[in-house]
Amino acid sequence: MKGFKIVIFFLFSISGFSQDVQTLVDSDFGIRDFIMHNDSITFLKKRNIYLTEPKTGTQHNYFIGGYGLKFYLDDESNTIISGSNELERNVSSVRFYDINKSSVTNTYYNKESRLLDFLVVPEKEFFVASLIENKIIFIDYSKKPMYTKIIEIKLNAFCRKLVYIKDSLYFVTDKGEFFSYNLTTNEQQLIHKDEELVTDFLIQEQDLIYSSLNGVIIRHNLLTRQEQKINLSDDFITHLALYNNNGLICGSWKGNIYKIEKHKFSIQISMPIHSGPVFKIIEQEKGVFLSSSLDTTIKKWQLN
Repeated sequence: MKGFKIVIFFLFSISGFSQDVQTLVDSDFGIRDFIMHNDSITFLKKRNIYLTEPKTGTQHNYFIGGYGLKFYLDDESNTIISGSNELERNVSSVRFYDINKSSVTNTYYNKESRLLDFLVVPEKEFFVASLIENKIIFIDYSKKPMYTKIIEIKLNAFCRKLVYIKDSLYFVTDKGEFFSYNLTTNEQQLIHKDEELVTDFLIQEQDLIYSSLNGVIIRHNLLTRQEQKINLSDDFITHLALYNNNGLICGSWKGNIYKIEKHKFSIQISMPIHSGPVFKIIEQEKGVFLSSSLDTTIKKWQLN
């Protein structure tokens, strides 16, 4: 497979950070989404999903179609569910790739709008899509190839980030408005507002933690409204992830990784891991992380 390499090593030394950084995947296109599953790395690139096994060097290539944005692996059905934007038209799609059959078995098309963000709730057999039409839709796929729109939320701006927690959808618009939508009561609530453009957010218990385009990371308590802030110099966060319940791991536009102690809300470690924006970080095992980037790599690194 051209433009594709597995497992490269380089050395790096910094306080609190292991010196070994491994490049597990070196592709020829920015890697927006990936997962680690049974010692294999599955990642999304353009119209394909690639499965690699770094220990053995084996590779598998699944043609999905569309321009891939995000994907999910449904273990129970052994199905990859991908959200894509079509290449030439204002059309988006969600494809169901049956790994056992090595083919796409069902496809949902939205012929009126492109995706901004996408998530799947496999246990309830629906997916959620935010669209450039300034709306969010919930689609029930339990009876595919018949797809049913069960909820539509109209917005006054783009929504680029969706988070689903315990029967509630949380989302933020480009106007800095954070909302919750309860699927049981169908009630929508404005939970917080900021004047800045939000780049990522997460929710843990009563804490709303988010980052803005101007380089600020904010911890906002939804009950007390108290806030703590960190200001980055000449950088901003592109991805937030929780770490050990008491910390955050953040990837930045410049490819840096920041470790933040959540309660004191201060940066403990700063590491230049990538040479481009970080798209995603996952913890493979305790203290061991994988991250993907626009620099076309997935790298593995460790915190001491």
